Amino acid sequence: MNKKNIILLIFAVVFLILAIIFFVISGNIEFSKDTNNLSNIGNTLDKTVSNTNTNIQNVATNTLNEVDYQNAAETGILNPVAEYKNFLVFDASGAEISLDSYAGKPVFILFWQVNQPDSIDMLKTLNSVYENYKDDVIFLSVTDIATKTEVEQILQENSIQMPMYYEELSSASSAYEVTNYPTSIIKDKNNNIVNTKVGKMEEDTILANLDILSENF
Repeated sequence: MNKKNIILLIFAVVFLILAIIFFVISGNIEFSKDTNNLSNIGNTLDKTVSNTNTNIQNVATNTLNEVDYQNAAETGILNPVAEYKNFLVFDASGAEISLDSYAGKPVFILFWQVNQPDSIDMLKTLNSVYENYKDDVIFLSVTDIATKTEVEQILQENSIQMPMYYEELSSASSAYEVTNYPTSIIKDKNNNIVNTKVGKMEEDTILANLDILSENF
């Protein structure tokens, strides 16, 4: 074999080796892409399953928070929808009162603020039914003691007869993670939190809750 043929043979071998290397690398790249795609698909499925589970839990929670008034009226039983937590408030004279002191009694708690129109509306609605239910249900209307002057003006302007209670530095509302006003928390005589409502509660709903509390609890 002459020198020219040897050189051509060497080039052919080198070309063959480079071709093999190229195909191996290309195959690895495609495999890596496929693996990444499979991984992405898996992550997407995991997220979908997680979101589905979250939605199911949310539906379950919402269902628990929808009070079955008919069942409650017949059985006198409502399921707890939140964990009971004690808190301290102050009455108009500054005397300290705890939620624990109302064990054995149903309590309708309203967290409200002076600068929220819905709070004022609900306060007036509660006051309109207060006389009819005050012997059977405890009314705790709680607001910030820093606004006591404004509160007293609102009470006078609207002829509010319900007693007012005050919290300091959100000591009571934070127990139930209240961040929006008005918020209603309803406790039965066994210290079960049987209903919660963020936002204004309409009069018919208020009356339904009070009727159940006063008649069956």
